[in-house]
Amino acid sequence: MTEREQALERRVEEVEAGARSLDARLAALERREQELVERREERMTAATAADEERAAALAAREAKLEARERELALIRQGLDAERNALLARERELRRRDAQEARQTFAPPLAPLSFSEGLAAFASTRSRRVQPGRRP
Repeated sequence: MTEREQALERRVEEVEAGARSLDARLAALERREQELVERREERMTAATAADEERAAALAAREAKLEARERELALIRQGLDAERNALLARERELRRRDAQEARQTFAPPLAPLSFSEGLAAFASTRSRRVQPGRRP
């Protein structure tokens, strides 16, 4: 073989060695890509699960808040009713106080005269009529 043929064979061997090296590197890169894809899918699954957990926790908190709001509304309603009752009672007390004050400061009633007293007494008594006697 000539020197040129030997150089060509060496060159072919070098190229084949480079091709084998590139094939090995390609296989390693494909494995790495597959690992990255799997990790990404795991993260997406974990993120989805975490999002679902957060959504469930949020829904539970919203339900709890709605229940508390209903309780507070009932408490407010009860307080409003009590306040209205208190206001009505205070108005009634003030009305009574004003009536008592009016009566206190009103001029005293004049005493009844003898004839008025006798007329009142007579109107309360019924007449008894005896049979056989004429008045």
